[in-house]
Amino acid sequence: MKTINFYFTLNPDLSWNPYTITNAGLGGNYVAIWNLSQALAKRGHSVTVYSYIHREDVYKGVAFKHINRIPHDNPNPDLLISCESRMPSGIVPRGTKVNWIHRNVGDGLDFDNFDYHVFASEFHKQYLEAKEGEIIPNGVDLELFKSNPRKLENDITFVGHPIKGMQYIPGILSKIREKIPSVVVHIYGNAEIWGWRNDSFIPLQSMLIKNKILYHGRTSQTDVARFMAQSKIFLYPSTFQEPFGIAVLEAMACGCVPVASSVGNIPDLIKGCGFSVRGLPTDFGWNTQAAEKVVELLLDREMFKEYSEKCIVRAKAYSWDIIAELWENKFLT
Repeated sequence: MKTINFYFTLNPDLSWNPYTITNAGLGGNYVAIWNLSQALAKRGHSVTVYSYIHREDVYKGVAFKHINRIPHDNPNPDLLISCESRMPSGIVPRGTKVNWIHRNVGDGLDFDNFDYHVFASEFHKQYLEAKEGEIIPNGVDLELFKSNPRKLENDITFVGHPIKGMQYIPGILSKIREKIPSVVVHIYGNAEIWGWRNDSFIPLQSMLIKNKILYHGRTSQTDVARFMAQSKIFLYPSTFQEPFGIAVLEAMACGCVPVASSVGNIPDLIKGCGFSVRGLPTDFGWNTQAAEKVVELLLDREMFKEYSEKCIVRAKAYSWDIIAELWENKFLT
């Protein structure tokens, strides 16, 4: 058994606790830390997450503690996984110091104080122009995200916020409804905490209502997984250069076929089991091409079934148990 500490100091104004992920949802960084820490604990290691924890607790074998505990605990782990955070003062791990890069901004790179950097994809590493570093993908909780054989007809899901393309959904939907008037779109996201507050969010919200789009707001992973399992298409008109694409992978695990823009790691992630429409939703003709692919999938049952099954198979290769084993073999042997 090895001792492993996670250290995460981004978003100090957004405290979380061991139940926040499943009950409220927080986004990719938190989901990744939440799942990898549990998967490593499941493999017999002693794991602690130090962050801005609102309520300390032990959940599924992982101790979640506030970062102010560090001086008192004086931990000396075999492996320290710092999530784009500065090294804790006074900590000198016996073993390996890893900087786990989640975002696509270069200020997370700090080669002087770490033994390794870990990137989520080859695209991620190249985008940050990093000459060294390991590539270990993110994963998906296959116990939570799984397909429902009774999928709703003409049902489409989007998970994200405005920088992930929420505002482009109505334009695509209007073209889809020219062929399939009964199509239903569900949006799960947290636009209100991404700079789209008050007056700036009202026009978008009004546009969603006008187009009869069901906006569910910031929703728990448990609920997203349950409803996504009934959906057929994951529509993702993102303009964000995705380092990996956890939301897309979760949709694939639910048997949702992704129709997405060709940004970041998305084309590689969905290659052969989804459709990456070349370009961005801001490009002329993009909405039409995306709508045509959605319509084709919804009308051709055999085509949808084939791609849905391929999505599920692809997602199984990214289970957090497999990802934890990659971490273990690289840094704990």
